[in-house]
Amino acid sequence: TAIKLLVSNNSSGCIIGRSGKTISELQADSSTRIKLSQGGDYYPGTQDRVCLIQGSLDNARVAVEMILLKLLQVESIVNEFGSVAMPFTIQVLVPTPSCGMLIGRGGSNIKSIKEESGVSFIQLSQKEQDNNHTANAIMSNTAINTAATTSERIITISGCFESCVKCVLLILEEMASNPEVSRYMNMTTSYSKVVAAQQSAATAQSSHPPSLSAPTHSIQFGIPESMVGFVLGRRGKTLTQLQEQSQTRIRLSQRGVFLPGTNQRVLTITGNTAEHVANAQYLINQRLSEKGSSRR
Repeated sequence: TAIKLLVSNNSSGCIIGRSGKTISELQADSSTRIKLSQGGDYYPGTQDRVCLIQGSLDNARVAVEMILLKLLQVESIVNEFGSVAMPFTIQVLVPTPSCGMLIGRGGSNIKSIKEESGVSFIQLSQKEQDNNHTANAIMSNTAINTAATTSERIITISGCFESCVKCVLLILEEMASNPEVSRYMNMTTSYSKVVAAQQSAATAQSSHPPSLSAPTHSIQFGIPESMVGFVLGRRGKTLTQLQEQSQTRIRLSQRGVFLPGTNQRVLTITGNTAEHVANAQYLINQRLSEKGSSRR
């Protein structure tokens, strides 16, 4: 049994540990093989490293829970600085052939997984043939045909921590029960050849993100005044980059306009798809975690 998770560069350290001590302990405690891609070797179209877990189903379950708990500890650093308890978000890489099985007829299986786990959001990245119409850019507006070149798709999961853990475990169990469609073509954590091909092809593409002519999905949540600068950046540069990477519009309420019942500014994310909106939220959450960590 194998499963791949996407892990931010900032969170990788808590999995590896000093001189690799933590990852060695995780492997020993779960009786699995855990491998993390090298720093700078990101999954195509993202700024995330790939964590590959291999072992028996029972042992892989243990490893998944342990790793997700490590990631939660990193995200919790932000809360020390007054951040609202934002939803926990995790992204899972699944083999493209397994997607039909995971979705089920008419979306019945993925709906069942969502309901059983209790997550607030679960979304599969788009098929490669949709890229020409929606610029399927997971974390980067230069990513092209990722599903075609990696034979993998991203499942974005968001909700309370316990529900996210249960959701990942349900996906793992579904894949283990259907091994004929759930084998990764790339059983490593390296995608450097894919990145090289995409960078070459990206030079032929326009650098401008597609316009949001008809945004249909949006979410709102609070952000502490002390963290607003990390989202805006100097002269709004960071906010602009976040919008381009996620293909969304991101708006902050004016100073003094707060989320009802709090003293936190309102952050609104709007996009053409629920997936783009979730990716924007993931990027913002990731940035706040990194900045919160650097302030310790």
